[in-house]
Amino acid sequence: MKIKKKDVEPILTTLFFIHPKENKEFGLLTEEMSMSLRRFLQRIRKELIDVYEELRKDILEISKEINKKAISQLPSEVSEKEYLDPKSEHNKVFLEKKKEFDEEFKKEIELLFNEEFELKSPLASLSLIESINTKTNYDFDLIEKIAQ
Repeated sequence: MKIKKKDVEPILTTLFFIHPKENKEFGLLTEEMSMSLRRFLQRIRKELIDVYEELRKDILEISKEINKKAISQLPSEVSEKEYLDPKSEHNKVFLEKKKEFDEEFKKEIELLFNEEFELKSPLASLSLIESINTKTNYDFDLIEKIAQ
């Protein structure tokens, strides 16, 4: 099944996350389930974490490219480091120039988020997931993307 990259983070948080303030675990993987289903979901989660890390790298790369484009249109006597330093007076000039590239950045991110990828891990059994006894309402539209 193909999954859009914009769905990776919501699926990951549906599977498992730790609430930072409460330091409490939440998600489908915290529920009681068979070991085989848990293994399927853990494999899927691991693969999605890898995709998420790659997505983060791609976003940073796009951001760096946009920064370079903005800096290339500013006076060259000021270094890139000075333009990017939030404490520098030149940073305000850079931020104003960077606003001109906001639309391009948004388009690039939108294209990236709409890219699809195929899970290599075997999909979990939807009927096994549905049989989990839980009081939590999980987003089954997301769960269906990793189950069959």
